[in-house]
Parts: sequence; structure tokens; C-alpha cells
Amino acid sequence: MTGKKEKEDCLWARDIAEEQKNVIVQHLPEGINTPSKEFGAVMVNDTLYYSSLNFESTDDKGKKNRRYARILFSVDGVAGKELLNGVNDTTKHTANLVFNKDKTKRYFTRCRYKDELSTEITCAIFMQAQAQDGTWGESMMLPDQINEAGTSNTHPSIGMDKLTGDEYLYFASDRANGKGKLDIWVSEILPEGGFSMPKNLHIVNTEENDVSPFFHNPTQTLFYSSEGKQGLGGLDIYKIRKNNNSWGEAENMGKPVNSSLNDLHFTLNDEGNMGYFSSNRVGSTYLEEEYKLCCEDLYAAEFNIMADLLALVFNKNDNSELPETTIRLLEKLPNGEILEVATLSNPESNIFPFFVERGKTYFLESSHEGFVGQIDTLFVPFDAPDKLEQNIYLNPISVDLQILTYDLDSEEPLSGAAVQIIELGENEEEKIVQEQFNDYGSDFKFPLELNKNYLIRATKPGYKPLEELKLSTEDIKKPEQFLAELFLKRISFSDFLPLAIYFDNDYPDQNSSNRTTDVSYEETVEEYYERKEEYKLLFTEPMTQEEAFLMTERYEAFFEREVKEGMEALKKFSSVLFHFLERGNEVRIKLRGYASPRAEDQYNYNLSYRRIVSVENFLRSYNSGILIPYMTSGALSIERDPIGEKMHQTM
Repeated sequence: MTGKKEKEDCLWARDIAEEQKNVIVQHLPEGINTPSKEFGAVMVNDTLYYSSLNFESTDDKGKKNRRYARILFSVDGVAGKELLNGVNDTTKHTANLVFNKDKTKRYFTRCRYKDELSTEITCAIFMQAQAQDGTWGESMMLPDQINEAGTSNTHPSIGMDKLTGDEYLYFASDRANGKGKLDIWVSEILPEGGFSMPKNLHIVNTEENDVSPFFHNPTQTLFYSSEGKQGLGGLDIYKIRKNNNSWGEAENMGKPVNSSLNDLHFTLNDEGNMGYFSSNRVGSTYLEEEYKLCCEDLYAAEFNIMADLLALVFNKNDNSELPETTIRLLEKLPNGEILEVATLSNPESNIFPFFVERGKTYFLESSHEGFVGQIDTLFVPFDAPDKLEQNIYLNPISVDLQILTYDLDSEEPLSGAAVQIIELGENEEEKIVQEQFNDYGSDFKFPLELNKNYLIRATKPGYKPLEELKLSTEDIKKPEQFLAELFLKRISFSDFLPLAIYFDNDYPDQNSSNRTTDVSYEETVEEYYERKEEYKLLFTEPMTQEEAFLMTERYEAFFEREVKEGMEALKKFSSVLFHFLERGNEVRIKLRGYASPRAEDQYNYNLSYRRIVSVENFLRSYNSGILIPYMTSGALSIERDPIGEKMHQTM
């Protein structure tokens, strides 16, 4: 290690000197740890498998000469026992036991000294397969592409890619084409049991030693140790997350997992709350003072897997806070079942506090009246901070209405229509809530409110009003888009003609013998309608109460249905007339005038003539004179037919 790197490491270590509060590191008890070296621990179910360098070989004269590692197992923290079934070789180091995901194969290393005097060792990776009866088969050395001749290969770990389900062998090797000393390599375990050519895992390797890989399947995280990265000293433990086919950035595990000395062989249980590693940190077991830093011991790292989750709910449209929401926190169990953890409702605020466990997957099921129900997935990683926030954005339930207007006869799109959206109350009372005009198209779009009943009304000059369509937005739970096609029927002249309208006695221009007048029919009818009550009294004064009641009803009906509605019909007729002329047609109208036989024939004839002229005056003044150009050009011609005192007929 260079002096520059040592200085950088010291500055970096100072910045992260504070120990993580959610991790408790404990030295495993005596009986497991010895003055010799213990390492490579992995917990499988309730059994701790580990390696110990606490075994000595003897020559044929019974003289102890060399120390060898063997694989042991311990249950409930009692002293370890040697693993049988042909794993340990008394003439070699046997260490670093690991299992594949379904525990049907176990991998380990056997190492030999290079020669009788050397302390250097060369390792190879072996495998045992489990038979159907549960017994373990013979130990088999992995093929040459893994145990390359002239190289040392050790520290196996089996990881499964969640995306493909394929298993991979991660291991450390000093083979050529690496970055430095020992590098981490990876090889795919092929379906037939073979291995692909190993690839250097460049993203984690350095010029120094990079060793003891362990792939944690639940989180797709690779843990390993390196002395070539910025660290607290010696070998530090790092982690790096795999995301499909790419890797994240390596992170130092920090204190108290790492120390200023060597920390390596990290493993983690599936639940993510208990890890094991080896370290020669201060406090490890030693035989003599001068060798107190010589040998690694086993340590357990207990991780506090609980974290505080704060879920905050917002309206996705405007990011406003959304109180009155209900959230169910659901946990996805390893077997795929869903467990309800908690349910919270908050009428006052958009904040929802929960407790969650690290390493678990949760669903946040949110519901709010008027909004689309939503389920958010939350995975809480093992390295998650103590306090988490999850923002939830709910979509308002939108109900959109699109209306297309058509001509009923031609079935062509109809422009120039007006559409009203009318809200219907409890007693069918009507309230116009939206209205649109489209002079250039036939398309209308309206946003509707939930839990309402609507009536749709479409109108267009020259067409009969249409209000047949009713629409309800009750019980809608998701965004909806409705389409309504409205076919409007053109009003024809036959819908109006013959059209009868009425005048007050001797109107317009009482006591006049002129045939012409400047008065418009609309002026005369307004004055006539205002005299309704006067006529009721006049004609019922000499009658009995019963006769007067019946006559009053008759006059009321006459003024409302004949006088008033006659004027409205004349206006509608004028609108139809304009739209007919607008399309290039020509029209000839006969206006027939009548008078009561209460005066001389000539007087009645002139009065009838004036009445015809007053109607012409109305047509000229209608809608700011839109009919005048057609009257001037002759497209609209009027035939005057004053009948005078003859028997009343419709006009």
C-alpha cells in the first residue's frame, strides 16, 4: 500500500468513524473460536458451518508438524464438531463450505502446501452432490476451467440470478489476466452441470487482494473483501448490488463490521438480520501476546431490521396533500402469500407512519373516495436508513364525456350546435352546469363529476332540440371515457305551417284606414299578451262563478298556447327559414290576413293588409335583419293575401 493511499484512507476513515447504530457485532463464544484461526462461517437453517485451523498433522513417528484447516459445524453455539461425509481431508486444508440455493450441492476448497517447507498454499474448489436418500456423494474436483493448472482457486460462493434463475459460481483466483493479486471471478453453472469459462469481475477487483465473495440471493448483493479500495485498514468488507445485467457501486460496510485490521468472509442469512464474518481485530482469541493479531476469529453481526416508514399521499394532478386516505400495509411472504401488517386512516393529514423490516417486500394499498385505488411496491433493502419516506400520488377518477353531433337525415357531422350538460337533482330539478358551442366542428368534450345524474341537451338553429340522453356517474371506480353520438333532426316548414298568429282587436294602428304600418308584429303581440288579465275580467264579469272559472281557464290557455306560443313558433320558423335560404334555396311565402267582421269590408281589408305588413316588418327585423338580403334579392318573396272580414282561417 502506498503512502498516498494510506493518507487518503485515514482521511476517509475519519469521516466515517461513527459506528452504525443498527448493527451489533458480537464475538462468537469459546468452543467455536480458538487461539487458532476460524473463518468462512455460514448459517444454514439452525446449523453454523465454519472452518478452523486448529488441527495438526503428525508424521509417522507421531511428531506434530503442520496445522491444517477443517470444516466444523455447530448448533446452538456449542463447540464445533468435525463435518464427516468425506468432506475433510486430513492431509490438506479443507475450508470455505457453501451450498447452492436448494441445498442439494455443497462446494468447498482443499488446499495443499506448495512444498514441505513452504507456508504458501495452493487451493482447488470441490463439490459434493446430495443423493435422493439425503446422503452425500464423493467429493469431486471442479473442472479445469475453474481449477486452472498452476493457479490457486478458493472462496467459492453460489449465487442465483433472480431474472433468469441461473446459478453462478463466484470465487477468488490468482490466475492470469486479472487486475492484481487475488481477483474475484464468476462462472455460470450450466444446466447439464458444467461451467462456463470464468470471467473477471472487473467492477470489484483492484491491484491488491480481492477475496471471499458471498452472493446474497434475496437482495442480489455481492459481499466481498478488498485491501485495494478506500477502507478502514487491512481487508475491508464491501457490498455491491446487482440489477439485472448491471452492477451498482461498491460500498464499504463501515463500522462496526469493518475495523482497522482484516475483516473478511462475510455471509448473511436470507432474512438479512444476522451476518457472520472473520476478523483479527483487537479482542480476537490468541495464544500468546506476541501473536495477538495473528489469527482471525468469527464474529456475528446482528442487524436491526426494523425501520420507520412515513407514507405521504398526494393528489397527482396538482401535488396537493391528500388527507382522508386509507392505506393498508401488506407484506409479501417468501411463499408468495400476502399478509396484512397494518391499516391506517387519517382524516386530518396525508401522513401515515408504519414500521417495516429491512429485507422485506411490502405493498402499500391506498384508497380515497374520488381517486383511483393504487398499490405501490416497496422493497426495504438491508442497508436502508432508519427512517424512510414513500410518496404516493393518487390519480383523481376522471369521467370524460365526448359528444359528436350529426345531421339525422344525412348522417354527416353537424357543426354550429350547442350542447348543455344539465345536472339532475333528487326531484329531477335541472341545473345547467356546462355549456359549449362549436361553430366550426361537431366535437364536444366535458369533464363530469362523480356520483351525479346528467341530462344532455343539444340544440342548433333550424333543428329540433334533442335532450333524450341521460348519463349517471354513480359507482364509477376508475377513469372512464363516454362517447355520445347525437343526431339532430332538421326542422322543416311542414313542422310549422300553417302557422296561426293572433292580433288584438283593431291592431296594429287602431282606427286607421292605412294599408301599411311601421309596427312589427312582435310589438303588437307583446301589448296583446299584457292585456291577458284585463280580458279575463271583461269576459267573465256577467258570468256565474262556475262559468267564470271555466272561461278564465279558456282565456288563460288561449293567451299561453296561441298568443305566446304562436310568437315563439314564428321566431323558430324564421330561424328555419334563414337556414334554408342560407343554403341557396328560394322561398315564396303566402301571408293571409284576417279581421273580425265588426266593421265595413274596406276597413277590414285594410286592417288585414296592415297585419300582413306587420309580419313582414317582423321578418325584416328578425335577428338584426338577417333575412333582409334574401328579401331584397328576391330569394325570399312574400305573397300578400288580405282576406278581410271573411271567416277566420289560419295564416
